[in-house]
Amino acid sequence: MNPLSFVFVTVLFVATVLGQQYAGETIPNSLPSAVGAEKAFFNVFDSSGRRTTLINHFSFPGGARQNKTRVQRAVIILHGANRDSNNYFTNLYDALKAATAVDPAVNENNVALMAPCFTNQADAGRGYPTRNGVSNTSVLAWQGTGCTKNTNIYPQHRKSPSTPSILQYFDDILEYPNMNKSSRRHSMVLRCATYAS
Repeated sequence: MNPLSFVFVTVLFVATVLGQQYAGETIPNSLPSAVGAEKAFFNVFDSSGRRTTLINHFSFPGGARQNKTRVQRAVIILHGANRDSNNYFTNLYDALKAATAVDPAVNENNVALMAPCFTNQADAGRGYPTRNGVSNTSVLAWQGTGCTKNTNIYPQHRKSPSTPSILQYFDDILEYPNMNKSSRRHSMVLRCATYAS
């Protein structure tokens, strides 16, 4: 084998493995879709360091995954008590389209959009599968609007998730090498809204 080919294959393998650290379990669901989005499943670590899965509406420009090397900024929008992340993503997507009309340099190829879906017990069977009323997946689900208190009901016997985990995905220079550096310095805490949307 050509030594250069070996190096290329090794780099490709390492990049693939590093990217997969953020891929959560695919959770079968019938949550509503949103234009310009795919349902993406992200690993979010609980406070014990164990993996759980957060379902998101995530940028899917032109029906394909974004080229992460082109992304320069990320916008995360959080839904209200109705848990309608698809509507929130659609509003965010429409706002990005309006911004693109004014400045074509700001577009869906270089701005990542995300609307996490904070499922709860009312989403059982629709947001995540259950057997005998219990989910055996790694899906993050809360009691009522319990995400404001970090009291998840699924996965069972796990501590509350670490809220900055999803932000670390965008802060990873290997995943998003061209993310705006000033964006990396900002800190946010993810909390779902307690008001009705």
